[in-house]
Amino acid sequence: MSTSPLRSAPLPLPPEVLQKKKQRQKQKRIGRMCGYSAVWGINIALLATIGLMVALWWQPFPHDWFAAGTISLRIQDRNGRFMHEEPAANDRFGTWLPGDRLPSAIRIATLAAEDHRLYRHHGVDPWAVLRALWSNTSKGRRISGASTLSMQLVRQMRPAARTYSNKIKEMYWALVLQRDLEAEGILREYLNRAPYGNRVQGVQRASLLYFDRPASDLSLAQAAFLAALPWSPSQLNPFRLSGQRKAWKRAQRILKRAHTLGLITQRQYLEALDDPLHLRPKPRRSIESVHLTEQIAAAWKRQSTPSLRRQIATIRTTIDLRLQKSTARILRQHLSQLTSYGVGTGAVIVIDHRSGEILAYVGSHAYLDKEKHGAIDYVRTPRAPGSTLKPFLYTQAIQTRQYTGATLLSDISASFLWKKGAYHPQNYDDRSLGPLRMRVALGNSRNIPALHALAKVGVAEVLQQLRKVGMHHYDKSAGYYGLGLALGGGAESLLNLTRAYAVLARSGQSFPLRWLHQARDSLQRPVPTTQWRGHLLTSPLAKEQLLPKEAAQLVAHILADPIARLPSFGRYSALELPFPTAVKTGTSQGHRDAWALGFSDRVTVGCWVGNHDQRRMRRVSGGVGCGLIFREVMIEAMKHLEPEKPIQPPQPPSTWKHTMICAMSGFPASSQCPGTVEEWFPPAHKHLHKRCPFHRTLRIDPRNGLLAGSTCSPKETIERPFVLVPPAYQLWAHLMQLPQPPHRYSPACPPTQNASSHALSLSIRSPTDGARYILDETIPSDYSTLSLEVDISKPIGSVIWYANGHEIGRKAWPYRMRWPLRRGQFRIFATTPDGRFRSPPVVVSVR
Repeated sequence: MSTSPLRSAPLPLPPEVLQKKKQRQKQKRIGRMCGYSAVWGINIALLATIGLMVALWWQPFPHDWFAAGTISLRIQDRNGRFMHEEPAANDRFGTWLPGDRLPSAIRIATLAAEDHRLYRHHGVDPWAVLRALWSNTSKGRRISGASTLSMQLVRQMRPAARTYSNKIKEMYWALVLQRDLEAEGILREYLNRAPYGNRVQGVQRASLLYFDRPASDLSLAQAAFLAALPWSPSQLNPFRLSGQRKAWKRAQRILKRAHTLGLITQRQYLEALDDPLHLRPKPRRSIESVHLTEQIAAAWKRQSTPSLRRQIATIRTTIDLRLQKSTARILRQHLSQLTSYGVGTGAVIVIDHRSGEILAYVGSHAYLDKEKHGAIDYVRTPRAPGSTLKPFLYTQAIQTRQYTGATLLSDISASFLWKKGAYHPQNYDDRSLGPLRMRVALGNSRNIPALHALAKVGVAEVLQQLRKVGMHHYDKSAGYYGLGLALGGGAESLLNLTRAYAVLARSGQSFPLRWLHQARDSLQRPVPTTQWRGHLLTSPLAKEQLLPKEAAQLVAHILADPIARLPSFGRYSALELPFPTAVKTGTSQGHRDAWALGFSDRVTVGCWVGNHDQRRMRRVSGGVGCGLIFREVMIEAMKHLEPEKPIQPPQPPSTWKHTMICAMSGFPASSQCPGTVEEWFPPAHKHLHKRCPFHRTLRIDPRNGLLAGSTCSPKETIERPFVLVPPAYQLWAHLMQLPQPPHRYSPACPPTQNASSHALSLSIRSPTDGARYILDETIPSDYSTLSLEVDISKPIGSVIWYANGHEIGRKAWPYRMRWPLRRGQFRIFATTPDGRFRSPPVVVSVR
């Protein structure tokens, strides 16, 4: 079948038309794809938003981020002066804003500087993000980070490198954080944690550091100045002049922005620009009080619970910083003069014994002196106390042995037997003063009388007394210390010794030793600290009467008596102050430690000097080493404690009777006593009913100068005054050239037989029964001798000495002899020439 010519093939379209047709089809496809993509994008964004909202709703914020310690410890003196600040767990200094409302000036300055849209976003500011993207893209480098206060707070809690991935994490946690805290909580947390330079965090601490005032009292200019610092704390350091200038320029921009945002008025803006800042100088740590502040800081870390450490922001101690610095200066000045005597360091403590508050605590001459180990706290370091224990020995003697200030004690060289052998002590000046009243023995700090008293009272009893008044380092048995306890055997700290003297000043009454005046948290609320403050420096005392009241009062009265210190210390020495002061010095064996402790009616001062390695000093006693230090510190302390109030001297026991006594015998004075002094006795004391037996008038036969017996006629005799001392003091009296009666009766008128033999007794004074000696072969036999001494109740012509039943010598008055030593055990006694009277034997061994 043929095709019709009218049905020919269609003509092809021009190329231009075909091209346009293809473009239209492509655009339609792209449009459809974009539509689909937009729908899917919106769906995905919607799902992501829903997912983010769900995540934010259920995601708990890691509250352990808040647990990092941000509260540092500020230590002040009793008047609020800065002493030391211990950093928080993050090694920064911080405290929290007090009160429920944020300071207005700080709020305005911080919002203007950091995030003025804080109350209009939820942790991330979209406009700030877009602005930061545009700025960073257009400039080709990072200019803005778009960080809100919430994001900055997250970064402060968990610091991380500034990368885009970390920025996204910050945004996420900022949303979570602001969900929990809201805008007001975010601002408060930021102000408590923001860095303000010099290791300071938190606006409250920065305000106290730079302006010495709380944040609530800041002016608008000062607030803007602080708000500028977190931008670059190192470059804007207010303690450097360049940093001050840069910080103030930034503060001016903050003020201008606050005005632009309408946060402040034009007038406020102009006034702030003209307002002076009044920046304070950088506070310096009190180097004089480092020993104490380090202990406080260590206790704050060691003994406090984390919650307590988080709360306590300020500790106000009982220290008076002015007195502390004066005390340290006095110590340094006098130690510089004692350097040539081998003195290396020292320590001083001052206690107000009325309240128990420590007013000054100088642990060494210089904390930073490494050569002399100045970092050691010598206030708490146990050292040999020397004679400073004697007041407590005599207090015990008054309590248990009815001693008074008139009790007679021997100050003549003697041997004492103890478990470890014979003990041969000497006085500091190697002199013997004979019979001494207890008042004089304590005032002169004589060693031998103290040993006699300790032997009678008992070492165990005195040890118990020392422990009772807080000398806790005396923790060994009585046998360990022996009679050497009277001379300062063992060791005790200056702190415990001074506290014990404060107990004496309080008439034996206990008291709590206080170093803490008050503690407050960062909100300035009082914080109870009884759980850890009591045991910081030393163990507390029992709440009771620690010493008998009358005994403590009498000892304090003796220590304040300048006449009682004669002749050893002399009048008007460094120990005699312009006002009544009880004082006692001490020197350890070998001059390794020198002490002075004492008290007025309101303050107790303790001083020690020596060397860290217990090296000997060159004849430095307590009076030489510490006398002037004690004097000047006591005078300085009294200027700080009610200087207008009259100073009262220590008083004797109010219930005791005042009596004039013989200065030598201690008995109520008779008309024959050449010197009298006043003394106090208990109402029923035996001394009140006797008269002085030392000073008597005896009848003498003038024909031969011998004693007149009862057969002599009064017309044939004359009367002469004599000093009749007990037998133990007769040799001393002879050496002192005191008028001694003749040792024999006149043959022209002898006494009757009954009178001549009445009450004659002999007792060996030396050697001590049970003594043991070691014979040194290198010493010539002529020098290896033993001194034999005997006391006789009434004078006789001579005595005969025996050893193991063999006569070894016959001696006239003073009946002493030197006997050559040889190995063996010997039973020694003395008899009268007729053999009618003999002494109790003593047994000694020589090897």
